Amino acid sequence: MTGKTAAVHSDDEIIGYELAGSSAVFRGKYKLMIIPPPEGTGNWELYDMKTNPSEINNLSKEKPAIVKELRDAYTSYEEEYNIVPVPIGYNPIDQLTKNSKREGHN
Repeated sequence: MTGKTAAVHSDDEIIGYELAGSSAVFRGKYKLMIIPPPEGTGNWELYDMKTNPSEINNLSKEKPAIVKELRDAYTSYEEEYNIVPVPIGYNPIDQLTKNSKREGHN
């Protein structure tokens, strides 16, 4: 934001992310992600965010070594931060509705 550096994170830094059952791990230009059905395929997908920011060209079959490296990094992230998988069929909107009806949240 200040223009003092070209990037916030170095190309070697690995960043894990999880939200409502969707997961991603970033390193440099690569993003490995999984989105459960029905919104996603339920499979890990790899994208080059510099050449393909719209995430159209899944590179997971062309670059299996990068998929393995980032998948292993995500497993470490899950363990370090105690990420708990959401149940099959989890719907974040339904959960939000349930949470809003709990006592003390009215």
